Amino acid sequence: MYSLPLGLAIKNKQLWDEVQACQPALPLRSVIEHQDMSSMGSFLERLECLRRKVILMDVTSMKEPLNNLVPMIRAKVPDATIVAVHTTADPDAILSAMWAGVNEYVYSPLDAA
Repeated sequence: MYSLPLGLAIKNKQLWDEVQACQPALPLRSVIEHQDMSSMGSFLERLECLRRKVILMDVTSMKEPLNNLVPMIRAKVPDATIVAVHTTADPDAILSAMWAGVNEYVYSPLDAA
């Protein structure tokens, strides 16, 4: 089975564990794992070099507003699918993420479906 390269920017332990538990059942392989949200510059550089196709971002821990961060990611990897990951289905967070340009918004509890 072909697997898509995955970039993770997740600090929240609960979300991290849920994503890790789902990963074996999905056609994704993690290549970039970033848990230090204070150094997004290094994450963006790594994304550009490794050209991840799917990026999961923990919106609960981002220091940079999504409306600033998503365009920076798009500038580095324009064809990436960006998925916002959150602990809840917060309507304001969902709208903010969608307006910022993410492709999908998922929330806990996560499963492979």
